[in-house]
Amino acid sequence: MICKTLTPEELRPVFETHLKEAFPPSELKPLAAMEDLRRNVEDVSNENQVREYLYKLLNKEAFDRSGLIYGMGHAVYSISDPRAKIFKAFVEKLANEKKRHAEFELYSMIERMAPEVIAEKCRIYKGVSANVDFYSGFVYTMLGIPRELFTPIFAVARISGWCAHRLEELVNDGKIIRLAFPQLTEERRKELVKQIAKYAEGGKVAIRNIRRDAVEEFKAQKKNSEITEDDMKIAEKDIQKLTDDMCKEIDELLAKKEKELLAV
Repeated sequence: MICKTLTPEELRPVFETHLKEAFPPSELKPLAAMEDLRRNVEDVSNENQVREYLYKLLNKEAFDRSGLIYGMGHAVYSISDPRAKIFKAFVEKLANEKKRHAEFELYSMIERMAPEVIAEKCRIYKGVSANVDFYSGFVYTMLGIPRELFTPIFAVARISGWCAHRLEELVNDGKIIRLAFPQLTEERRKELVKQIAKYAEGGKVAIRNIRRDAVEEFKAQKKNSEITEDDMKIAEKDIQKLTDDMCKEIDELLAKKEKELLAV
């Protein structure tokens, strides 16, 4: 374990870099783009009009003319950003509570349409999805948080990570450790299904071995007249039911995990 106190001089480079990148914060850009959309699209419930605006964003004809649809895409997550998927469920609940469901529906529409537009316009077919910052600015406004605090909130949530990166740089000659994980291709998913099936079978074997040992113990007790024949039968029946229940639970967990792994 590395124990080190970072001095202001050691921290300054990483904070200067990240804070420059954080202004304006990533949470504000999708929010500002959404406001521009509502100003320039006559009917935001009309998918054709919204789609046309998204094409204008990519063609550098709208908003800040960067050619980007803010809140879409991630350096690592392509199929989906798991944080965004979890976050979205809470965003919808908050939007309903704050009577802003129509705005939530607009965000959802763009989340659905943007990957299609990006794929068609930019010929990007590896997968583009909404990242966690897509809904963040919307949530901040529903909570009544002033925009002046967006950057401080952005920074506070990331300071521990920035410090960790700086520590890595100091002890690894300026390099940051990046863990590489195999891409979840169809072949890789099937391979993982086989692995978890082996783990599941190993678990059931272990349970059956416990049952066997327990039955042997009951037999020894009966032989020593510590329990009766009826006690023996009841005990065997109970432990068999417990074994069957545990094996069934493993099978259900296996089926659930297989479904998760094979879902694309």
